[in-house]
Amino acid sequence: MKWTKAIGLSLMLMGMSAVAVSCREKSVDDVPPEEAALRQSVEQLQLRHYRQYVDMLDFGKPLDSLQLAWRTQAVAQYAERLRKQHGGVQGIRVCATEKTDDLRLTLHYYLYFADGDSDLCSQPMVKCNGEWKLKVD
Repeated sequence: MKWTKAIGLSLMLMGMSAVAVSCREKSVDDVPPEEAALRQSVEQLQLRHYRQYVDMLDFGKPLDSLQLAWRTQAVAQYAERLRKQHGGVQGIRVCATEKTDDLRLTLHYYLYFADGDSDLCSQPMVKCNGEWKLKVD
């Protein structure tokens, strides 16, 4: 299924598309809401709160209970596979924000893993009902 590939790429926030950008450190007080949403999604995965993580995704349409359960199970399986591979996420550092309009943007960030690996990633996001969500096509 098309969405399975997209969600797999988005799950541990690894590599929707890599970009070369410069990073700057931000204080806790300086974190914009879209970055806070990205960080919260990583936290939900680390805590194994897969249903809460799925609630932070935008699939472009509402999901019925069966679709929601299936996607939550897919998230759990994929996240556990990545946890075994990398030992979990140790940190995240947002490098840049590309704002398309008031409701759409892309965050570029480094994702640091417990095994010492890191990935430069991009995550499209959309604002739904006042909250930022990770866009999954």
